[in-house]
Parts: sequence; structure tokens; C-alpha cells
Amino acid sequence: MRRRICLAGTAVGLTALTVGIGVATATAAPTSKVVLKCTSKLTAVPAGGTAVVQQPPIGGMEYGHLQCNRKGHGLGGGVEARTFTVPLNGNTNGSYTQFFGSGTLWGTFKLVPAETSFGENFSAESWVGKFTVAGGSGAFAKMNSVASGVMTCSSADTVHIWCSEKVTLG
Repeated sequence: MRRRICLAGTAVGLTALTVGIGVATATAAPTSKVVLKCTSKLTAVPAGGTAVVQQPPIGGMEYGHLQCNRKGHGLGGGVEARTFTVPLNGNTNGSYTQFFGSGTLWGTFKLVPAETSFGENFSAESWVGKFTVAGGSGAFAKMNSVASGVMTCSSADTVHIWCSEKVTLG
């Protein structure tokens, strides 16, 4: 029993060391431009006092899981929170914050509805657009310029949204 506890402790310690080295390497301040690719799986939050998301939503908040990698390094998982509005032109405008263990990124986005084949589900939508990384904290605090990237999103029900993003930082 004592040997199993020691082996488990050693395995946990080595895993923590490996993850710590990986995060330190992945979040080191870039000396040149790096391409960052992220995917997110977000869920719209019902407005206060209600139990359902208005269909289609004209504004609100979305939260969810985020996974980002740059060539040769993984930033790993995080959480994204964003607020949005949909004005009469049908575009989706908003701001976001991405939380990682090593720091935070924030900015704005604008998505335009893409041509969609609705099939049997009239709630299905897809969007294309641009986003801006305006700043960061922690490992991202030394960002010296605003960066713009491209984003595509899709949803089968306008409540659960899947997005992919690509931006060049540096």
C-alpha cells in the first residue's frame, strides 16, 4: 500500500512538472509573429428571470469551453465568456474574454450570417466574420499591438454555438 501511494505521488508530481513546463513554453512572450488557432463550444444563457433562450436571440451572453494552439505549442483549454447584440441588419456584434491558466485575452467581434441550407431546422445558422484581440493579462500582458483575426461559427439551434478562430499575434 505504501509503495502504491509513493508511485501515485511520483506520477502526480511528474505530471505537474510536465504540464508546468509545457505551459511555460507555450505562453512565453513571442519574439516573432505566431499564429494562434482556437475552437470554442459556447452555450447561450437565458435572460434574467427566464428559463429559455429567446429564438432567435437578439442579444445576451454565451459561455463555454475554449481550446487554443499555436504552431508547436499548445495553450490548452480555457473558458470563453462573451456578450453580443444582433441589430436589425442581422449581424452579431460583441465582446469576449478568454480565460487561460496563464493569462487572459479580450477583444471584440463582428459576425455576418452566412448562406445556410436550413433543411428541417429553421434555427440552424452559420456566421463568418472578424475579431480583434485588444489586450491581455498575465502571459499576454506584453502584447504590443492590436491583432485582427477571422472567425467562423455555426449552430444547429442558435443556443449551442461552435466557433473556430485564427489570428496572428506579435
